[in-house]
Amino acid sequence: MDTTNTTPSAARRQRTLWLGFGLGGFALLGLLYGAYWMHTLRYEQSTDDAYVSGNIVQITPQIAGTVVGIGVDDTQFVAAGTPLVTLDQADARVALDQAEAELARTVREVRTLYATS
Repeated sequence: MDTTNTTPSAARRQRTLWLGFGLGGFALLGLLYGAYWMHTLRYEQSTDDAYVSGNIVQITPQIAGTVVGIGVDDTQFVAAGTPLVTLDQADARVALDQAEAELARTVREVRTLYATS
């Protein structure tokens, strides 16, 4: 005689119970992975063939001068009107002083011409 309680309905109930635990465990793992993906993984980017399309613009100065400061980093996005570099003001100051001196000389010459005529 069989002393264990393994009647067909009890065995079926036990099999259904273990199947329910297994499916519940897989569902729980799926939910945990989905929560981890929503919280962390969706912000991660990866690729095997990284290529970024962007605009590269050649910068040429309007005047010559010595650079004393750089306002942007390499490959940084720059909006229109943002200063890229700061030039030394000494050369511009010397040129301004020379232009003012030339203007003053010209004004004196013109006044002299009007006074003598």
